[in-house]
Amino acid sequence: MFGLFGVTVDSFRIAGGIVLLLLGLDTIRDRKEQTKVNKVDSLISIIATPLLTGPATISFVTIKAFELGRISIVSNLVLAFILVGIVFFFFSLAIPKVNPKVVSIMSKIMGLFLTAVAIEMMATGLMHLLKV
Repeated sequence: MFGLFGVTVDSFRIAGGIVLLLLGLDTIRDRKEQTKVNKVDSLISIIATPLLTGPATISFVTIKAFELGRISIVSNLVLAFILVGIVFFFFSLAIPKVNPKVVSIMSKIMGLFLTAVAIEMMATGLMHLLKV
């Protein structure tokens, strides 16, 4: 696919890093304005989340598949899906007891790590493209 479009893995790495960076910055950014959420807003949120995370996830998995190999990536993805399912199940039981402030703080910390991964992806891509 890369050869078909004339795109190198390093260019794809930089593009994926930019998407991850935007997603991480959006996660870190404060949202001071609280508005009433209606059904249309909920629907937009459900549709927009995959649109934001989809390209970032696709670029990250594609780059890692190129670096590590397909078998390693598929086995890691299956394991990750299982673990995420288990974590989601247990967190669904704890949702009534969770403080929204803690969720906000944790999402900002995770956004910071996501931003760091994005910077690392872009730096690696730039180093390989510029042959530094």
